[in-house]
Amino acid sequence: MVKGLVDQCLAGYNGCVLAYGQTASGKTFTMEGSKPTPLHPPPSDPESRGIMLRVAADVVDHIQQTTAAEEEEQSEEITQFSVKATYLEIYQETLKDLLCDSDSQADLRIRIDPDSLSGRELYVQGLTEREVITLEDYVRVAHVGTRRRTVGETDMNNVSSRSHAVLTLTIEQITRRRGGTSPDDISSRKRSKLHLVDLAGSERANSTGATGTRLKEGSSINQSLLTLGNVISALSAPPSGRPAHVSYRDSKLTYLLSDSLGGNALTVMIACVSPASSCYDETLGTLRFAERAKKVKLRATVNVDLQSLRISTLEAEIAQLRQQLESSSSSSLVRRSTRDAHTSTRMPVSSACDAACSSAESQPRKSRWARFTTFFTGIAGRGRRAAATIHVAEQ
Repeated sequence: MVKGLVDQCLAGYNGCVLAYGQTASGKTFTMEGSKPTPLHPPPSDPESRGIMLRVAADVVDHIQQTTAAEEEEQSEEITQFSVKATYLEIYQETLKDLLCDSDSQADLRIRIDPDSLSGRELYVQGLTEREVITLEDYVRVAHVGTRRRTVGETDMNNVSSRSHAVLTLTIEQITRRRGGTSPDDISSRKRSKLHLVDLAGSERANSTGATGTRLKEGSSINQSLLTLGNVISALSAPPSGRPAHVSYRDSKLTYLLSDSLGGNALTVMIACVSPASSCYDETLGTLRFAERAKKVKLRATVNVDLQSLRISTLEAEIAQLRQQLESSSSSSLVRRSTRDAHTSTRMPVSSACDAACSSAESQPRKSRWARFTTFFTGIAGRGRRAAATIHVAEQ
């Protein structure tokens, strides 16, 4: 299912993968896979990789295969790829940049980009972006970000994640004429985002034995997960007479993922549960949450550069108008040629009168009646000949 989502993202759709469940149910392992250590480097075995590295491997393979196919076929157009990664955590409603090398981080804020391809896109202002090309680049980004996450020990998990982590891949594809460098050579531009989210686990204080800071962290985690549940419930509710209010802004997590939860995106949620009988209530809650999430209807569209699409549409209209103009000009020339032929075979009555009068005046003087008869006889003869000529031309 996640592989299909990656294919859709490479086609221009936004995507999101959420790992949800109680603490110590395997969410982080599902997303990150085996933890690298100094004695055990990042896993090269695909079976040991988590979803993050599996997604990265699919993206790298797609780019390499597309580039190789275009070079082999020597196609007129080529596709240029650009992939950038960001990694942040949401710890007690505070955004933290996991890729920032500086100890003092800027105040990160969620903003709306009105100039995005989708028309309204959320982004985190000041977040560090890293360009990733090879699988090793992805491994490095994932390793650095994971190492900087906030973790803590509880009775249920020795290294419990105390924050939500969001790894985002921004994939941009520019299709242009081979060898072209100007903006006019670009035929299309797509940009999609793929969020890979490792949510902190819901927990109960009597089960985790949390006190002090750990208790405060657990309270913040449960509050944000409660907001996430309220958002899912509002989105999955049957439609009523008026649109229901969805409280995205009640939490940084739901606000940041608002497009993925109820907007322009395709979303996959992985429900992680524990096999222990002592976790029955939490497991049941996770399954009910997943059942509600399945009822949410999303409407995703391809994020294509509207300017490029508009230019292509106008070029097609111009070509169609030119064809109509050429067809109309050809028909006009045919009608004009026919009209000229008709005109050349006619003699105006006034010319016939002048000719008859001149002929009559050049002859010897005759009686008035003789001149009158000669004049009208000439007109009648010329009229019959002109009518016959016009009839033949019209045929």
